[in-house]
Amino acid sequence: MWSHIKGERWGQSGLTRPATGTEQAILAGHTSEVTTVAVAPDGSWLASGSRDNTIRIWDAATGQAQALMRLDGSVDACAWLGTNALVLGGSAGLYLFGFLSEL
Repeated sequence: MWSHIKGERWGQSGLTRPATGTEQAILAGHTSEVTTVAVAPDGSWLASGSRDNTIRIWDAATGQAQALMRLDGSVDACAWLGTNALVLGGSAGLYLFGFLSEL
């Protein structure tokens, strides 16, 4: 489980493990300030939002980006609704994304 997730100014998010207190992963990909990060309730997914008008979904185990969604404005907040839905708020309004499980 991740103990701390921080947004960084240069488009990266850092993840820290509770046992060591050290940064374990850097999630790079955004082209502007990361403004929000959320962990899915089961710990399997991370979502990061940015002033670059995107939300990125990451595999928490590997740190690999799994999805990118472009929005009409910057992302200010995000929260998981279970493990298959994500709600976002930003300069262009509210968004709700539902994710399909593997078939």
